[in-house]
Amino acid sequence: MKVILIDDEPLALDILESKLNKLNDVIVADKFTSIDLYEKERLIKDIDCAFLDIEMPGINGIELAKSLLKINPDLFIVFVTAFKNYAVQAFELNAKDYLLKPISEQRVSKTVDRIKKHYRLYSKNESYMDQTLQINLFGDLSFQFNNDEVVRIKWRTTKARELFIYLIQNHGKPIPKTELMYMLWPDFNVEKASAQLYTSIYHIRNSLKRFKSYITIKNIHESYILITQNVKIDFIEWEKGIESLPPLCSEVLPDYEKIMYKFTNTYLEKDDFVWADPERHRLEKSWYKIASDIAVYYYDNKEWRKAEEWLTKICSISSEDEKSHLLLMKALAKQGNSFLVEKQYYQLRKNMYEIGISISPEINRWYNNFKQENLLY
Repeated sequence: MKVILIDDEPLALDILESKLNKLNDVIVADKFTSIDLYEKERLIKDIDCAFLDIEMPGINGIELAKSLLKINPDLFIVFVTAFKNYAVQAFELNAKDYLLKPISEQRVSKTVDRIKKHYRLYSKNESYMDQTLQINLFGDLSFQFNNDEVVRIKWRTTKARELFIYLIQNHGKPIPKTELMYMLWPDFNVEKASAQLYTSIYHIRNSLKRFKSYITIKNIHESYILITQNVKIDFIEWEKGIESLPPLCSEVLPDYEKIMYKFTNTYLEKDDFVWADPERHRLEKSWYKIASDIAVYYYDNKEWRKAEEWLTKICSISSEDEKSHLLLMKALAKQGNSFLVEKQYYQLRKNMYEIGISISPEINRWYNNFKQENLLY
């Protein structure tokens, strides 16, 4: 693990370097009492961690850390200071540690062990690049490699998580910073919203370090763009599968059902993001169209039980869909299940009543005829 040290006190640099040199797998690449970021850009991109003093003449260590992270977003930051009052600011920047002078060898060792643990985790995940990373947005946000165990990330803030999901939904498209600020912090002034956006992007990059070879967020022309490599996103893959289906017939019916069973949960089911509603409704509309085709196919081919299965799913999602409710009642009637027909009719009537609409005359006529034929009174 390669590190640099920045402190305006040469003696403090020498002491910290001495302590770090006693530890395994740590290389002090350089140390500075001041640093020219332009001149040392290549070095900064090549290191894994920077130990920074906070109070230095002419520059604040917090601001210096932000500048370093612009050059190397994957950099680990450790603040070294004699003052406690910067701790909150340091951890808002998601620093890996905050060391108070004078620093013991034991404390330095503990810090390095913590960083190396993260470093090994991210290095390990670099070897996954021959695998595909899947990002799941059906249900709850999660990640997995080649359908292995699902990984859920512990996000630093709810806004960082929401911002990441928005960027994933719009991946490959530059999103203006002003749009993101207005969407996530509409009540903040521009300066404060801009600071929150910058901090959230940093938190996202830090949370996703294990996937850094797969997911990149770039700052381009006052916009952010999320770029993926060797990544599959569940709802996009599902739509590709739907679009590739040939016309429905008995030979391809299993393919239809296999793809439809992947729609196990609603898009971002556990989140109530207003901006996600159009995408959620669009996906549900696609699901409804194919599910209806499958249900009608089974009904027309007198496979009443399978028709009932699909129509029940449709009615649970689209509770006011009279056409599907009627076909479900007919499928139940074909199976001689009068009790469930009656139950379904009253459920539909309740659903329609709640939105202030009466059941259509067609359904009432069918149900009344059904009652007479089956002596239901």
